[in-house]
Amino acid sequence: MMIRQLPLAAALIALAALTFYFPGRTYLQSDTQIYIPMMERAASADPGVLAQDSMVTRPHTGLSLYDDIAVALRRRTGLSFEQILVAQQVVFRTLGVWGLWLIATALGLSRWKALFVAALASIGAAIAGPAVLTIEYEPVPRGFAMGATVLAIGLALHRRWAWAAAAAAVATVIHAPTTWPIWPALFLAAFGRSWWPLPSTAPADSIRELARASHRPLVPLARLAVGVMAAAVVLLIASRGDAAPQPIFQTIPAWLEQIQRLRASYNWISEWKWQYIANYLILAGVVYAAARRVRAPLWILLPPAIGLASMPLSWILLEKMKWALMPQFQPARAVLWITLVAVVLSAAAAVVSDRWWQRALWLVPVFWIPVKSIAIPETLKAQEALVILALAAIFAVKSAQAPMLAPVIFFTIAEFSGVHNYRTDLHTPELAQVSDWARSNTPADAVFLFADAGHGLEAGIFRAHSLRALYVDWKSGGQANYFPDYAREWKKRWDEVGQGKGGVNASTLAALGVHYAVFEHAATGGELVFRNQDYAVYRLSKIQPDAGRKR
Repeated sequence: MMIRQLPLAAALIALAALTFYFPGRTYLQSDTQIYIPMMERAASADPGVLAQDSMVTRPHTGLSLYDDIAVALRRRTGLSFEQILVAQQVVFRTLGVWGLWLIATALGLSRWKALFVAALASIGAAIAGPAVLTIEYEPVPRGFAMGATVLAIGLALHRRWAWAAAAAAVATVIHAPTTWPIWPALFLAAFGRSWWPLPSTAPADSIRELARASHRPLVPLARLAVGVMAAAVVLLIASRGDAAPQPIFQTIPAWLEQIQRLRASYNWISEWKWQYIANYLILAGVVYAAARRVRAPLWILLPPAIGLASMPLSWILLEKMKWALMPQFQPARAVLWITLVAVVLSAAAAVVSDRWWQRALWLVPVFWIPVKSIAIPETLKAQEALVILALAAIFAVKSAQAPMLAPVIFFTIAEFSGVHNYRTDLHTPELAQVSDWARSNTPADAVFLFADAGHGLEAGIFRAHSLRALYVDWKSGGQANYFPDYAREWKKRWDEVGQGKGGVNASTLAALGVHYAVFEHAATGGELVFRNQDYAVYRLSKIQPDAGRKR
C-alpha cells in the first residue's frame, strides 16, 4: 500500500519544488530584514551585537514561536539562519501543497485531477491592498502558517479532526493573525449540517454522502478545543518576559496615525485603490459560483466570508475607533482567503465541467489572478492577456495527461507573462564586500547610515550580514505598527538624515551618533575608509576604544 502512494508523494514534493522556481523565493528582501537581525542578536553570545540598533532591541515576536524555533535550531545545529529558515520553508510549502490536494480530493476529484488543482493553486498570487501573498516568497512566519493552515482545512474536509486541530495549532503559534479566520470555519465544520453543499443542478458527489453520514459533533469539537487551547497556552508562555510589550488597549493618536499612514498605508482601507475593494467583491462572486458548481460544503465558504467582512471591520476598528491593536493584528489581510478559495474552487470547477468552453471560462480567473493580482487592473498588456487566454484554452482540453503538463504553467507564466515578483539585483558582490568589511573592521557597536539609499532595501541586507547597527532605514519603519515610542523615534531620525536622500553634512550626522556613512553617490564629508565600485564608506566620528569589541 505504501509503495502505491510513492508516485503521488513524489509528485506532491515535485510540485512544492516547482514553487521555488515560480512564484519563487527571496531572502532579506522583505520581512526577513526585520527578523534576522533580531534573531542574530538573540543567538549571539556577544551582548554588544546590534545593541545600538533601535529596531533590533525592540523585538515584536513575543506571540510567536517562529524566532524561538530558529534560534534553538541555530544553537543546536550551528547552521545559518538562512539554511534553517529555507529548510522550514520547504517543509511548510510541501504541507500546503498536500493540503490543497486534500481539499481537491474531498471535493470528489480523483488523485491525479486533485494534483492538477493543487498545481493551479500553487502558482501563488499577490494580495492587493494588504500587501501579502498566498505563497510568501520569504521564509517568514506568515508563509509558514499558511502552509499549515491549508493543510488543516484539507484534513478537516476528510474529517481527520485531531490532525486538523494539530496543524491549525502549529500555524497559530507561528503566526496567529493568519489563522484567525480558519478556527471559526473548523468549529463550524464540526457540525454536520454545515457539510451540506450549496444548491446545484450538478449530480450528487462524495460531499453529499459525507453530509448524509451520521455525525457526532462532540468528538471533533473536543479535539478542536484542545488544539486552540494548546495554542493559546503556548503563546501565553512564549510571551512571558517579553522585553518590549506592545500596546493593546490604547487608541492611536493623530501623530502616530500620520506615521503609520506614511510607512504602513496597506493597513488603512481608506488608502486602498477602489479597484482593490472591487476585486474582492468580484472574487467573492467567483467563490460562490464555483462552490455551487463543485458542491462544496457550506463551511468552506466561511474564511472568504470573514475576509469580505474584514474590510469594513478594519475600517471601523482602525480608522474610526483608532484601536492600537489593529495595525499589529491587521485584520484586512483576511481577504487573502477570498483569493485563495476562489482559485481552488475555480480550478476544481474547471476539472468537473463537461464542456470545453465551460472549462476555459473557469480557468480564466485561475490564471488571471497570479498574472494581474486584481480583477480590474489599471493596465493589461497584450502579452499578459495572451498568456492568460492561451493557458486557459490549452488546459481546457480534457485530457488524462493534464496533471503531468502542470509544470508548463509555472514556466509559461514565469518566462512569457512579464510578471516580475521581486528584484533579483539586490544581493550584489559589492554589497557583500562592504558588509564583510564592516563586520571585520569596525566595533560591534558601530552605527552606520546608508545616507542616500532612500527607500532602498540594501541597508537592511547590510545590517543582517554585517551585524552592525543602522541609525535609520526605510524598511525598519514598518515597526511603527507595533511600538508608538519607536514610531516617534524612527520618524525623527528619518527626517534628521534628510529621509535618505543624502545632502546632510558629515558633522551633523556625527552629532546624531552616526559613526560611518555609506554612500552610493556623492559624499558630504568624512574620512574615506572603504570603497568599491558601488559604495564608499566614510568615518564620521571616532568610537572610544572600550566602546565595542570587534566580532
